Amino acid sequence: MSLRIMVVEQEPAILEMVCSIARSLGYDVTFSTESLGAARCLESASQDGIFVDAYLSDLDGFELTKRVKASKPNKDTPIVIILASNDLDEARRAFKAGAICYISKPISRDLVYSVLKAMRGPFALMKRRSARLPFRTGVACTQPDLGGRSFSCRSLNISEGGMLLEPSGGQQVGQELSLEFLMPGDKKAHRVLVKVLRRDSADRIAVQFTGVKERTREAIQNYLIGYLEE
Repeated sequence: MSLRIMVVEQEPAILEMVCSIARSLGYDVTFSTESLGAARCLESASQDGIFVDAYLSDLDGFELTKRVKASKPNKDTPIVIILASNDLDEARRAFKAGAICYISKPISRDLVYSVLKAMRGPFALMKRRSARLPFRTGVACTQPDLGGRSFSCRSLNISEGGMLLEPSGGQQVGQELSLEFLMPGDKKAHRVLVKVLRRDSADRIAVQFTGVKERTREAIQNYLIGYLEE
């Protein structure tokens, strides 16, 4: 799966440069020249990375960054701010707003290429952390606070933070469970502690991991990385 980035820039030459280089590196690129429209988009759809011009009309890049960081879909998304000059005070404003990196005009193709290459790691980490990917395996569930009552279900998807399971076994929101399941290629079962976050009408429950051993965390991360790189 390609890494998704959004470029918000009102200078046509810079916009074209960043987008073309990003696409040449395999990024899936969307763009906007208008800050308010970009804000609406970023408050409703997640990205793996964002490039923002600091001096946009209507809503400048610093305020746009703050707004994006306050949104649910992109609160953890890495943001690169494009400054008009290499001014220390402006750089501080960029970091204070929530950017993790900045570049200064005049911008060269080599600089944009280098930054996009360097940011691939943080962008990929964001994709992996937010990804909820198909994962189907049998899961043994135990209710520690009810005398060890057990039931069986199956997983539908998995992320670094949790799983979607069916059937629900009658579990309610807030219920704590112990899960046991196999990851692909493993012969030894993984055991995790979870809490039920929500139920839905299809008799499914979404659970959040609350206790995960390092071996299990690495196995889940490797599964997600392998799936995303296919």
